[in-house]
Amino acid sequence: MLWCPNLTKSRFCFFSWNLHEGFYPTGGLFASVGQMGVGFGVSPNTSNPTNNSVNVSGTNLYMKYVSPEVIRVAPSKAIELFPYDTAKKALTPKDGEQPKLPLPPSLVAGAVAGVSSTLCTYPLELLTTRLTIQRDVYDNLLHALLKIIQEEGPSELYRGLTPSLIGVVPYAATNYFAYDTLKKLYKKTFNTDDIGNVATLLIGSAAGAISSSATFPLEVARKHMQVGAVGGR
Repeated sequence: MLWCPNLTKSRFCFFSWNLHEGFYPTGGLFASVGQMGVGFGVSPNTSNPTNNSVNVSGTNLYMKYVSPEVIRVAPSKAIELFPYDTAKKALTPKDGEQPKLPLPPSLVAGAVAGVSSTLCTYPLELLTTRLTIQRDVYDNLLHALLKIIQEEGPSELYRGLTPSLIGVVPYAATNYFAYDTLKKLYKKTFNTDDIGNVATLLIGSAAGAISSSATFPLEVARKHMQVGAVGGR
């Protein structure tokens, strides 16, 4: 999904692409790499181009689409960082000790963090996805939650969980491992223990790009399952 602000009218337009036709443009990958927040623009109905754009006031747009995503991301990252730090400290050998695992601690800790976060916050992710692609069906996050439980059952909130877990393990593991490795490489290259804000930003962006690029096909499969009920699949 690409958002384009119309600065002259203070409105937004949506351009969606359809996963159901087997077309996966590179823009979706770049959006994933950039972590744009709202996610992929998956539209169950793209036969009429006029249906793929909608004008909403800035305030209503933020409350309906951006706010739920913030609600999802905040606990997700909080839950993710806690098990990562805990697992990394437990797996990192002390001076003179042998490695506890044949794998780097940051790699394993990242996988543990990703799985923990996904299990706890997956229903929120599914709700924000549904809000994005079914703009005329749900009014807000609470309405989407109640409607899905009433019409499709509570288990629908975990639709697509399996590919999500399969995808989050390599994604989170690669992301944290790349971040940790790039930080060590930076310190070694510049012979310093202090990493500035700009360098931290670039390292984090590079780590996110690496992990997103490596796991993008699994992300597509996950979105397929999350929105499958929309098309009766």
